[in-house]
Amino acid sequence: MEELKPKEFPFIVVEPGRKLFILSITGKPAAYAYESAGFHHKLVDMLAAQKVSVLRAYKQLLPEGFEWVFFIDVSQVENLEGFLDSFRKLPEVVSVKWAGPEQDVIVDVLHFPMTSRGGVRMIIFSAEMLSKVLTELYRVFGTGASFILYKLGFDFGDALASHFKRMLTAASGGIELPPRKIIEVFLIYSMSAGWQIPEKVEISEEDRIKALVRVRELWEALARKDLDLEVGCDLFRGILAGFFTNLYGVRFKAVEVKCAGRSAPHCEFHLTEEG
Repeated sequence: MEELKPKEFPFIVVEPGRKLFILSITGKPAAYAYESAGFHHKLVDMLAAQKVSVLRAYKQLLPEGFEWVFFIDVSQVENLEGFLDSFRKLPEVVSVKWAGPEQDVIVDVLHFPMTSRGGVRMIIFSAEMLSKVLTELYRVFGTGASFILYKLGFDFGDALASHFKRMLTAASGGIELPPRKIIEVFLIYSMSAGWQIPEKVEISEEDRIKALVRVRELWEALARKDLDLEVGCDLFRGILAGFFTNLYGVRFKAVEVKCAGRSAPHCEFHLTEEG
């Protein structure tokens, strides 16, 4: 697989030596895709004309229209009010909001909450901190923590499967996708969310359903490396079991047969129907 690039979420931007500014511009809903693209180019050209460096940027669709958010360096802008007015006067603009300027560091105070998957609220913790939480659970409760984390993961995976089914059915015009496709989308999504990188997925639906899921860089495996206990990635294997159970309508169990936290090159899970 080609080497992947890291993804920096722009809710805090650290750029030493720069005068930082957040600019949010919401434009009227565009009738055609090229109208939206044309407005985007107009905004970028206006920023360039005022010698503004765009450090981060993203675009999102809101009920009132498209919002463009720019994290910019305004060190060379002499009249910030005039700068903002130039955007307010555009006929396509619904609103202009901003934060700053701040020196060296700026935090996005214009948006809350953070969402993904069509409006589901998200919060971000570092993988290191979550790994430390799991490590302490295992140190205090021993292998009893395996049961707790597996159950939590199972319930979460069950709820995730319901959500992905609804989301993907709506996106496909009411056509419900087969379980295999929903599982593939979920694993790719979880890679984008920083959980792991899927390496291999094999599902056999002949007779009794069984599956193999192999991933690498699973964040949960980080918590295994400093422990002597024979435990694995119980939260993620619970998520897989709950996800499969919801999609196929029969209860699954998941067993981790290889773990990166115990010197394996990847984590591998086998899923089978219970009973």
